[in-house]
Amino acid sequence: MRKIRPFLMPIACLLIVCACKKSDSHTTQGLPGTWIFLGATVHSQTTADEGGGVTLMSTTNLVTKNNVGTISFKTDSMVVSGLGYSVDTSIIAYFYYNHVLYDSVQQPLNYTIQPTSANAKYSVIGSDSLYLPSGGLLSQLDSSSTGRGCKYQLMGDSLTLTENGIDTTGGAQTLIQAVMSLKRQK
Repeated sequence: MRKIRPFLMPIACLLIVCACKKSDSHTTQGLPGTWIFLGATVHSQTTADEGGGVTLMSTTNLVTKNNVGTISFKTDSMVVSGLGYSVDTSIIAYFYYNHVLYDSVQQPLNYTIQPTSANAKYSVIGSDSLYLPSGGLLSQLDSSSTGRGCKYQLMGDSLTLTENGIDTTGGAQTLIQAVMSLKRQK
């Protein structure tokens, strides 16, 4: 049976997110300040044509734990300080032959991202989106990164960053939905 390579980029995609198309208003109302990283959820589905009528579809649903670090927003940039987490989940892969399921396998996915720091420029687009022209905070993990963006929602002392994206690296198609939760540091 073919060994499944864990798709470790979903968390990076939390910080290198898909582009948003809105008019640029350059307002940062409510964003500036330091936000504590509470955690993230990522749902991804990858589909790859393996040749010979075989298609591989893998799904991953993860929730970070042991979350640490902060993100400080300025008017046009952000600083990530000591952001880290661990993941303990699994990948489920389904194998189809001529569109008929013939096998599946589950593989554990356990890893820890040690606290890391980074800087990134951003622009506010409209009243609910961020655009990161360099691809995001952890773009060093993805050399193909180009400008990307995300939706944000402020509710009191809570900030949620949401990304929906498609990655077609290596001929496979990966659909990603990632949500990062933060709380304003007092």
